[in-house]
Amino acid sequence: MGETLVELVGVRREYRFGDTVVNALAGMDLKIERGSFMAIIGRSGSGKSTLLNILGGLDRPSHGEVLIEGSALHTRRSDDLAAYRRNTVGFIFQSFNLIAHLTALENVALPLRLAGKMGFFERRKKAKELLEEVGLGERVTHRPSELSGGERQRVAIARALANDPKILLADEPTGNLDSKTAKEIMGMILELHAKGDRTVILVTHDQEQAERYCERLLVLEDGKVKEDRPPKIHTKAAKADEEDAS
Repeated sequence: MGETLVELVGVRREYRFGDTVVNALAGMDLKIERGSFMAIIGRSGSGKSTLLNILGGLDRPSHGEVLIEGSALHTRRSDDLAAYRRNTVGFIFQSFNLIAHLTALENVALPLRLAGKMGFFERRKKAKELLEEVGLGERVTHRPSELSGGERQRVAIARALANDPKILLADEPTGNLDSKTAKEIMGMILELHAKGDRTVILVTHDQEQAERYCERLLVLEDGKVKEDRPPKIHTKAAKADEEDAS
């Protein structure tokens, strides 16, 4: 076992609808190692999105503890949670969530501006480097409406990497893409994971994709962990696919 980056202890998340209480997460204990690549799978309503939102600091548990590098996340103030989301976590969404009136370069540079880490020209330089890294060096001045779905997701990946996050949270990142483009995007995420010790947590409905690309599968059912196991197809198989395609 490697070093624990994230730990959940007895985490519950309850939602009330009148007199009805829905347990989206029903007492979850979980450890995630630094540098791992984990997939969270399960049917709709199993708790996948709730778990991802809690890991990303977008939601708080009703009960239990969430620890990041041994430090409590669930008790932090709103401004501390915002700093955590800005500096520690990178988000990749199914719907891309790009700002329509900004260029690709401006979308990628925005997290750097919000973090206040760099001046104008430094931000633009880093944003261009990130776009070049995801293969969009010639599309920096294009707005989202001028890009294909795959290109928009590449911009979203570059934006997620802007502040060099320790944790990359990908919520159905290929859900709006055709199979060929989905394979390219997953290959890119796999390659990013291989660099350094970045931890990648993927939520997907696609079990075959999870089996092929991830090192660990967490199968949820009714807010509980039904299975926690290695994949049937190791990530080396996915890497071989990418090498054969290139």
